[in-house]
Amino acid sequence: MRALLLIFLCAVIGGKPAFVTAQEVPIETEDMLDRQLPPDHRFFVLVHPDGLPDYPEYASLNLRQEVVSREHGKVTLQITVNRSFPDTDDPFPTQEFDPSFRQYLEPSSSIESDHPEILAIRDQILAEHNPQTQLEAVNAVLRWNRQHLRWGEPVEVQTALEALHTGVVNCIGFTHLPAAILRSMGIPVRTLRTFIGNPARNRIIPHYLTEVYFPGAGGWVTYEPQGPAVPSAENIVAYAHHDWDPAGQAAFRPVSNDPRLRVKGRFGVYQPGEDLTQPQLHNIRFESERLNATSPDDTFRIFFEASDAGSGIQAVHFEYSASSIPRVGGEIWEAASFVREGDVHRGVFEGQLFASNTPVNFNEYWEFTEVILTDKSGNETWYDRAQLREMGLHRIPVTPWDFRAEKRPELVQVVGPFPSVTWLEAPNTQSLMFYITKLPAENSGFMRLQHWFTDGEGPPVALGMHEDGMVRGSYDIRTVMPNWNRPELQRPDQASVRYFLNRVYGRDSMTNSLDVSGAALEQRFGPVYMDVVSQTQPVTAEGPAGIRHITRIGGEAGVSFTGNVYLVVETEGSIKPFDPPLAPAQNMFREPTVRAGVQHNRRVLFRQGRRFGHNVFLLEVNENIRSVEITDASGEVHSFDWETLQDRVTVVSTSE
Repeated sequence: MRALLLIFLCAVIGGKPAFVTAQEVPIETEDMLDRQLPPDHRFFVLVHPDGLPDYPEYASLNLRQEVVSREHGKVTLQITVNRSFPDTDDPFPTQEFDPSFRQYLEPSSSIESDHPEILAIRDQILAEHNPQTQLEAVNAVLRWNRQHLRWGEPVEVQTALEALHTGVVNCIGFTHLPAAILRSMGIPVRTLRTFIGNPARNRIIPHYLTEVYFPGAGGWVTYEPQGPAVPSAENIVAYAHHDWDPAGQAAFRPVSNDPRLRVKGRFGVYQPGEDLTQPQLHNIRFESERLNATSPDDTFRIFFEASDAGSGIQAVHFEYSASSIPRVGGEIWEAASFVREGDVHRGVFEGQLFASNTPVNFNEYWEFTEVILTDKSGNETWYDRAQLREMGLHRIPVTPWDFRAEKRPELVQVVGPFPSVTWLEAPNTQSLMFYITKLPAENSGFMRLQHWFTDGEGPPVALGMHEDGMVRGSYDIRTVMPNWNRPELQRPDQASVRYFLNRVYGRDSMTNSLDVSGAALEQRFGPVYMDVVSQTQPVTAEGPAGIRHITRIGGEAGVSFTGNVYLVVETEGSIKPFDPPLAPAQNMFREPTVRAGVQHNRRVLFRQGRRFGHNVFLLEVNENIRSVEITDASGEVHSFDWETLQDRVTVVSTSE
């Protein structure tokens, strides 16, 4: 896991920082309270010409820091994280604790555990979860904390109450609020000041963790409250405290901002004589100063030059952006094509424009945004956009081609997604979308179609190729069924995230390409988005089962059908729930919850619907529909005559 954090700057005034810039991005983790994973190890070597603070030997039940060696201006630290939590059955409410725990049970200036608002949150959590053990109480509080706070960048060190009021916090607010709630329950809690070690950027960045004492396990357990999860092995421990500690800040913080500090290390167990040489980038550039693209099949070449005095460079990872997309690329090319002369490595990479994640036909330039060098010993060096610009790696102009050139397919409609909201903890997190494309003459449809979504912060995420489709005259109707329960889409710091359609790419049967950027999509069709919610979706709804709306894609208006059409049926009320609730995805669509009766000669045959989310069903029919049937939660079947449903039908036609 790479945890990217921003330098934490503050001046201590009156015992409290007057200015703080906290994490640049949230910790990249997930809820791991019930996960059991193998231990993780990382070592760091910190070097400073004027000496270093006294980094301690430290051990909680799941986080250990060993001082391998210490001399003036240099310390080697080994970090070990046990990525599971102790199995303890301490009863709740908890027992009486020794007086030495008093400071971890009482309110403090930053952890206001006796405030009425904190006590109200405590009572709410206890009433909802009724924990019988201390572990159950701790998990309930940490999950409540994660659901009600979102990561931000406040400029003050937030107390628990301030974090509750704003809801926008950094690592400090994420730690102080659960500490206050747990202390109000009689559970000992303290804070742990750490520094995230990042040798690739030659930095250590202040961080803050939560620790809870479990008497049955006989020790403190360290939590990353932004998961909630076990902490990363990147955490270098400075000190534990019952409250915000200005003295500790004054002792450890200054060196983290000092450019003379050198940070080395990587994942694994330290061995004497380790190769800790960082690879260095000298140059990376496109072959020409302008890409004169005439088609997406044109190629481009990138040259790079770097050096490594140790084991040699293993791989170069680089990303580049375009004018309409903030960040794309992400390919890793291994060292097969490298040429090495001493410590210097040179390489040439060739790619096709259509294979990059850049819709060139809607962009005016490319520029490098990140380069990561990795050597064969695992050492990494990162270069961000600002550093690359300082090295003279400027934008490269692109001469675009005409998107509407003859014989190119044209995207004419985007329909969906159905449903427009998905819950990550729901039994089914697939949705349904349709792309209608006008094809060039003598074309038999698409060979492939893919789309990307983005929340505007992370890179665009590809959510699958087409699964089904049909050609109606000169139009191709393509269905795409993305699954939203993907790790790269989850934002644990936010209860709901809106993802916008960012790109649609396809190649037809004549190898002509279609490539539409997010800016062009919004201009033509308006914003197309999906809301991803990190809460549990109800599997049933109240009221009688019925049909809210039907979207008919393909065919002519009216009751009669000519040729294949898609029907998207959106139900309402209490329909049959998923059975079993967590059935595999391939079994979720075999329930007879919604089906259509079609006239076939003298018989009525039934076509069963495929389910998306809780109440959306897809039916493909090629004959006249007589009725639509819904099975409700009690198993009763409700039948609706097709002609009576016409006021609830929207027709998306593909006729000339």
